[in-house]
Amino acid sequence: MTNIELLKKKIEDSGKKKCHLAEKIGVSKQGFRNLCVGKTQFRTEQVNILCKELNITDLNEKEAIFFAK
Repeated sequence: MTNIELLKKKIEDSGKKKCHLAEKIGVSKQGFRNLCVGKTQFRTEQVNILCKELNITDLNEKEAIFFAK
């Protein structure tokens, strides 16, 4: 499950727009919103792209955001 608050903060800190990130991972703005609020789950490829876009290089941070329990 995605830690919504940590992801939201990381997106805000990056200064990147959600529509840009949605395009990068190949989903619509609404699709990205659904992923960010936990309605749907990120695919592994999408997680990897977002980590590059949001400069998430630490494995613990990646796990805390995208693989929270």
